[in-house]
Amino acid sequence: MSTPHLIGVSVVRNEADILGESLRHAASQLDLVVVVDVGSTDSTQGVVEEVVAESPHVVRLPDWPRPEPCEPVRRRVWQLLRAHVPRETWWCWVDADEFVDDDVRAAVREAQSEGADHIQGSFAQFLLTR
Repeated sequence: MSTPHLIGVSVVRNEADILGESLRHAASQLDLVVVVDVGSTDSTQGVVEEVVAESPHVVRLPDWPRPEPCEPVRRRVWQLLRAHVPRETWWCWVDADEFVDDDVRAAVREAQSEGADHIQGSFAQFLLTR
């Protein structure tokens, strides 16, 4: 069975106090973490730039103003990236104040072996691009 390709999407706003630790942790478990700032007024953007500079697994999309709730922004990010990643890619939303303790790859590998197309836990949900 192939190694699963894992991408996290983090839509952030005013998360400077925890974001650096969150992104570094996510980058240690995922192949790619995509960050979009939606109107931060604190030092969030600087934290994102610092992590992007030190980790090839974290990329930043251009900032988007937040004209709507977070879910439509997440959906637009997913639609934008979907065309540029392999079809058998697993996605998750990365919230700045939530950390996954389990072995994410092992959980996804197990789900793949069972033919599942999603995993839902108490704090993380992964969806398979088909």
